[in-house]
Amino acid sequence: MRRTVLFLACVLSQPMAAAAPWLQDEDYLYARASIASEHVEGLDALRSDIFLDYGIDENWGATFKLERVEYADNSDFNGSGWRATVRRKLLSIGNFVSAAEIGAIEGRAIGGQNGCDAFGVEFRTGAGWSGTWRERSTFASVELAGRFHDACQRNRLEIGIGQQTYKNVWTINQIWIERGNQGADSVKLQSEMLWRADRADYSIGYRQEQGAVFDEISLFVAFAYRY
Repeated sequence: MRRTVLFLACVLSQPMAAAAPWLQDEDYLYARASIASEHVEGLDALRSDIFLDYGIDENWGATFKLERVEYADNSDFNGSGWRATVRRKLLSIGNFVSAAEIGAIEGRAIGGQNGCDAFGVEFRTGAGWSGTWRERSTFASVELAGRFHDACQRNRLEIGIGQQTYKNVWTINQIWIERGNQGADSVKLQSEMLWRADRADYSIGYRQEQGAVFDEISLFVAFAYRY
């Protein structure tokens, strides 16, 4: 039972990263919904989330994320959470951009248990590049993030790279390396295939996480639309 509580406290603190150094255009809204089937140490769960990213002007943006996780045979560990931030562009030179972000975070599905589900703050900063590499449209980003609650702390390095492989089809690969107290150390890998239409994106992907006290695999589908 103690092992179950430990790994659930960790896995619930691992939402899909949606933030990036790039801002939406002024008055444009990017909305994304996803659902994932997760398998964690013999337990099955369903995770769903809605993410909104709004461009306030050329230098400022705002994001909001609502997330819910439900365990088929362990309803005591079900939870929800939210995350709200503002993002500021720091620098834009050619194909490079950097930004910083700050916001509030709360809830078991976002932060986990044992105090990590309490109200907290998140800070992040990062840089990204977009252009052409080997005659294909490509982007890459690196971000550092920190989450601070009353009883726990999480620090994360996030690296992502995406490339257009065929017409409107993109492949996107990401890695998250997280360190923190209460057994939070983990490495998560994600591979995603995305089909981009005029204003909509359709995605399917696979995630695998190896933590200090648990392993997780999941499959997800997502739909996004730009308003």
